[in-house]
Amino acid sequence: MRRRAAAAFALVLMMATPAMAQQPPAPAAAPTPPPRSADEPRALPDYDGRGKSPATFGDVALWVPRVLFSPLYFVSEYVIRRPLGWLIATAEQKQWPSAIFDFFTFDKERTTGLLPTAFVDFGFRPSVGLYFFANDTFAKGNDLRLFATTWGSEPSPSTAFAGPDRPVRLVGGVSAGGVLGVAVDQAEAP
Repeated sequence: MRRRAAAAFALVLMMATPAMAQQPPAPAAAPTPPPRSADEPRALPDYDGRGKSPATFGDVALWVPRVLFSPLYFVSEYVIRRPLGWLIATAEQKQWPSAIFDFFTFDKERTTGLLPTAFVDFGFRPSVGLYFFANDTFAKGNDLRLFATTWGSEPSPSTAFAGPDRPVRLVGGVSAGGVLGVAVDQAEAP
């Protein structure tokens, strides 16, 4: 029985030897690349083995509009967007809106103030002026509003509203000849 086992083992060994001899040799290990410095970027590996794709006519022709529109890009990016972004971020950090509001109001409760106004809506005739407001003037619920505008030699009429529902309106203005006109009438509640 031992002879049979030894013969079977020898037969299996002889059959495996030619199969092992026909296998290609194992590939040699890839050479280790030299160490690179910390600031040197790693080369992009070619994972799919296709290499770089060749430049097509479309890739080359795409540079024409890029070059033509580059001045518009630089103006919008570096003259408008970045300075505006910096201005908005700085205004938020330094709380400019609150400081401006405090500048134009006269008390801690912000119930009285004087604001500048500007309009360009009268057939391209601009108008600049002042708007004064005072809430709870003389009594609770009694508000006072004064609005005066002008532009050059043709002033616009000025208006004042008073009362809890602003029932009295005072309208006045100076004409081009220097004549002051004032009228008082009953105003509708807004």
